[in-house]
Amino acid sequence: MLLSGIEYLEDHAHRVRAVQALGELGDPRSVDKLLALASEDGNPLQNAATEAIGHLKKSPQADAVFRLLEKHAKGTNEIANRALVGLRWFDTPSGWDIVRAKATAKGGGWYLDQIRTTAVEQLGYNDDPATRDLLLKLLRTNTDYRLLEAAYRSARRLWGKASLEPNYHFVQNPGGYNVAAPGEEQPLEAVVKRGDALRIMEVFPNCRPQMQEELESALLTRPNLPVKEAVASLGHADEGTVRLATRLLGRVSEPDVEVKKAIGAALAKWWATWQERRGKSGAAVLGSDDDDYYDDDDYGAAKKVSPAEALKKAGEVVESLLFTAGRVGVPTEAIATVAKSRPDDPLARGIRLEAVRCLSLGKTTPAVLDTLETLAVGPDADVRVLASEILARFDPKRAAKLATPEKMLSDRPSFNRVVIAGAVRAADVKAAAASAHVQPVALSVFVAEKDVPTLASVAKDRKAPEAARFGAVEGLGVMAAVNAEAVLVEIGTAKDDDKELRKAAWRALRRSKRARQRGAPNTLSTTPKAPKAAKPTGGGKGGGPKDDEE
Repeated sequence: MLLSGIEYLEDHAHRVRAVQALGELGDPRSVDKLLALASEDGNPLQNAATEAIGHLKKSPQADAVFRLLEKHAKGTNEIANRALVGLRWFDTPSGWDIVRAKATAKGGGWYLDQIRTTAVEQLGYNDDPATRDLLLKLLRTNTDYRLLEAAYRSARRLWGKASLEPNYHFVQNPGGYNVAAPGEEQPLEAVVKRGDALRIMEVFPNCRPQMQEELESALLTRPNLPVKEAVASLGHADEGTVRLATRLLGRVSEPDVEVKKAIGAALAKWWATWQERRGKSGAAVLGSDDDDYYDDDDYGAAKKVSPAEALKKAGEVVESLLFTAGRVGVPTEAIATVAKSRPDDPLARGIRLEAVRCLSLGKTTPAVLDTLETLAVGPDADVRVLASEILARFDPKRAAKLATPEKMLSDRPSFNRVVIAGAVRAADVKAAAASAHVQPVALSVFVAEKDVPTLASVAKDRKAPEAARFGAVEGLGVMAAVNAEAVLVEIGTAKDDDKELRKAAWRALRRSKRARQRGAPNTLSTTPKAPKAAKPTGGGKGGGPKDDEE
């Protein structure tokens, strides 16, 4: 009946189904007819017959069938696609060799893409080590979406839906496609939710940056951390892998000696790497680009990475290592070395400041305080400010000892941080009141405490520097205090004193009285202005009260 249907059925689709049915039956009476149809070029049933003869493996003409399938598989048309499906049904090692070769065929064009995709789809029915290796390689490296999707489906068929082995290889692919069917879990989503932490650490270096961020977030939120694997990953050359390892180790509650040593060694290594890349970055600025680095872009192609970009990546690793070093208790010298290095290099500023911050993450030991004290008076202005603030927070008495003209009083930003922290009192900087060089830095402390006696002694001392006396007068005027005003009156009425100083005292006195009248704590405080009084209606020139200046 089926043989007759091939000849006499009017509907072509029905004739195709008859050919397919004959192939699946594998009856010896149909072998010659199917071979004839598959060999006849231009026959509308040739494609269907080419696939159908793949079922005739057990027929006496199996050799002829294989040779015909092999011949058709060499083409680049639809018959080649059908021949690959037929080889899947034929199911012989030599046949699968042909299918695997087609899956990795070189070249371009729509037809060849179709043939490769068909070949990969058939590999899902060949549970052979060579096929498994090929599918995993395609998942890791191929960037053609249709081929990648077919490889994922085939791999899931071989490993089973419960296995995450295909997913671990897929997340290493530089393309970052979504290949799961609608409603199914995406490969990355499955790894993030159920992936083994040790296996994720293993594939992490080969993942693109966007994928690394997802995997890193997943690992950092898990209760059980792969400490040994993280320590081993510190020696990796991939910046993202080292960064992940440091963040994992930074969450360890009680790190052992080995962890501390590994973090310290990695910090020294990557700090040296940063400085090496810094030299190349400087050469690139001058026009030398011979030492560019190479990385993979989002689609797997090699792209040129500028020395500046490579330097930035190394800097991120160093800062992450510094944070972890401070958390786990790496010896202070390792962090302090970075904080003191390259004080004149603006590109190292962020790293230096991170090193100072990380000194305060662990226990506040005497060694840490000694290092902060050294940095607070060091050559780097940015580091001085931050170190002074941290030192004042941990040991106010030690910070107060630095408030001398030779040290912190010559650095207003650092001194202000210590003052804000409440570590310095007026008595600590009393000697600065008579110094024309550092008085402006310390003056805010005297004003805040309303230390009238100290400023009064300087303002009335005719042997003191003129600038210091003027500064003391201004400080007394800012206080808005009655006893300070008394000193200003005394200076303003001293007939044999400097005329300009006396004028300054009267101006300061008027400002002080006005501030007290409006209830301000000092002359720098402001209050809403009162509404202006109505002008007099009289015909005279004035008529109003005398101005305060008069």
